[in-house]
Amino acid sequence: MVIVGTAGNDSLAGDAADDVISGLIGNDTLLGGGGGDNIFGGEGNDSLAGQSGNDLIFDTSGSDTLSGGDGDDTIFGAAFGVIDGGIGNDSITASGQGNTIAGGAGDDVITVGIANVVTTGSGIDTIILP
Repeated sequence: MVIVGTAGNDSLAGDAADDVISGLIGNDTLLGGGGGDNIFGGEGNDSLAGQSGNDLIFDTSGSDTLSGGDGDDTIFGAAFGVIDGGIGNDSITASGQGNTIAGGAGDDVITVGIANVVTTGSGIDTIILP
């Protein structure tokens, strides 16, 4: 299913299938549900959660909260956000500074810039610095 938000503050949720969810402008809450979802924030301070499935979560604008949930997720964030990989072998990239990043359970690869706080979980994690 393809779900597209508005220029306002949206609360959007996918279902058990593979979804594409785009929040656009506003302070949005986007939930993937089951399946392998592609979730895109936009301008604003957003909350994006993949939940179960192998998800792509992408938001590089605003102070965002990004959560992978269960599954092997790929997460891209910018600056001054909170990123939680959850359970699974995740790939997390934080391009800016001031993020709080938790790898969670699983073998994660975390790529960060300067001035970020990274907490690893169970598993063998790799942290890549500039």
